[in-house]
Amino acid sequence: MARQGAFAALTLAAALAAPSCTGPAPRGAVGDLQVSTMLDITATVPWEGDLATVVFTIRNTTKNYVILRDLTYLADPGLKESASAAATWQFGQPGKLSYNADGNEWAYDRSKKNDVTAAVFNSGLLAPTEALTVRTRIRLLGMPKYFQLLYFELPLDKIRSDVYFEARQDREIRYRALIGLDLAARLTPEPNPEAVKHRTVLYPFAERVQPNASIKPLKVESELRPRAFSLPDAVRKTGGSAVEQYTYCASLQAWILKRGAEFSLVTPAAVTPLPLLRQMDRTFYFIDHVGVDKIEIQLMDDQVASYLQLEKKYTVVPQKRPGEMKYFLFLQVLDLPRFFGDIRSSTMRMAIDVEMTPEGGGRLRVVH
Repeated sequence: MARQGAFAALTLAAALAAPSCTGPAPRGAVGDLQVSTMLDITATVPWEGDLATVVFTIRNTTKNYVILRDLTYLADPGLKESASAAATWQFGQPGKLSYNADGNEWAYDRSKKNDVTAAVFNSGLLAPTEALTVRTRIRLLGMPKYFQLLYFELPLDKIRSDVYFEARQDREIRYRALIGLDLAARLTPEPNPEAVKHRTVLYPFAERVQPNASIKPLKVESELRPRAFSLPDAVRKTGGSAVEQYTYCASLQAWILKRGAEFSLVTPAAVTPLPLLRQMDRTFYFIDHVGVDKIEIQLMDDQVASYLQLEKKYTVVPQKRPGEMKYFLFLQVLDLPRFFGDIRSSTMRMAIDVEMTPEGGGRLRVVH
């Protein structure tokens, strides 16, 4: 759950081995791309295992122009996590781009299919002194957390020759190389780093224009308040043998442990065996992200729906779609341990999966 409140400063290292620094980068500094990081929380010291929003402010303090590509969260081997994109500014779009050499411009038609490799659109062009802000959520376990920022740094002459700016006329969308006052107007720095929409440009064949993106490693650290019922306590309560993977669910105040093909949800009061979890860390990330709202659960076939409705007395909601019938449950978070237990106890060998959308929504899925 994103919580508004005071910002607690995190430390950020410009490189993994570099000395760490705290708070915003100085506005007057020139030379490197600078990133300041804050943790959006209400408490001075956050709790171990909570989800928290990390706010990155990326400022171009170079004399050149910067085109951001990706901010990537690097997997933590200790947590058996997967690397994931925290933000991306470089993307392909459906439609056809046609190059006009005489006018040195691209025509973009959304209604046509592109018959060649899609050109690269980008929404992360930063002029010197300009900044933008991006947010991502992380689980506060296994600190510190590591990210890397990939970007291209281009002098003004490369902006003139390699970057095309959107021009709309009636229903036509074109991307043109600009010069003079037209280019200067497009490159005027946006003073607000929280601006919703930065300039979108066409930066075709970015990897060919500059074969290697620059990489800025980032390390995020924070002091954490330990849980009274700790991970070692949970391990001892379940027999003491080493665990392969673990995470925490703040909504259930529980540790989730994996040993081989066995999963368990552990609180001071009980150990609940869990069904197979296809994406353990993402499942409980999603549950904590939803928070107090009801969890949507899709039952992937008729047999699963019948079992849960007739034998376990859940309220199954059918939704008829053209050519198919879909089945859903809507449960409070505190009902999930019982639900997971019912899935685990079935002879149908069911598993729990999760589907998440870029907008932050999603659902659990019961498959077998």
